[in-house]
Amino acid sequence: MDVKNPIHHAALYLVYQPRIQASLDRTREAWNLHKICTAGNQSPIALFELGRTQAINGGYWHTNPGDPTEQAQQANYGLDPEAPVPPADELAEDPVNNNGQEDNVHCGASLKTDAKLDVATHLLKDMDLEEEDEDWGIGMYRRAVNVLKCVLGEDVSD
Repeated sequence: MDVKNPIHHAALYLVYQPRIQASLDRTREAWNLHKICTAGNQSPIALFELGRTQAINGGYWHTNPGDPTEQAQQANYGLDPEAPVPPADELAEDPVNNNGQEDNVHCGASLKTDAKLDVATHLLKDMDLEEEDEDWGIGMYRRAVNVLKCVLGEDVSD
């Protein structure tokens, strides 16, 4: 991988981000369902539900259940337009810029805008980037880099 080449960054992100997220999701699901011997062999989900039910029945569940999911998924959810603006030096170090869009700096990659990822995604739309290649995604990453280089007119002598 050429760490200075945005093609490599885009391919790396597009091939491995879904794989990593899927692994994290499987880990979370397994953790939430595993039995804890010191808690009567109940899972964390069962313990939460039991505690919540006891709190509701006991009359001491007074917390706000939270905002509806539809509202919490809106792009500007949580932003207070009336809040004071932080000093400029703090804004410069913030990974979220003034219009609420992330810089998309993934693991040191220099993908400063979503536009580069959008272009790479469009160019690779006919490839199944999550396809199992028996090599932990390395073969798929190499194919993605070669396709991007060919389409964008770069030398493919890797």
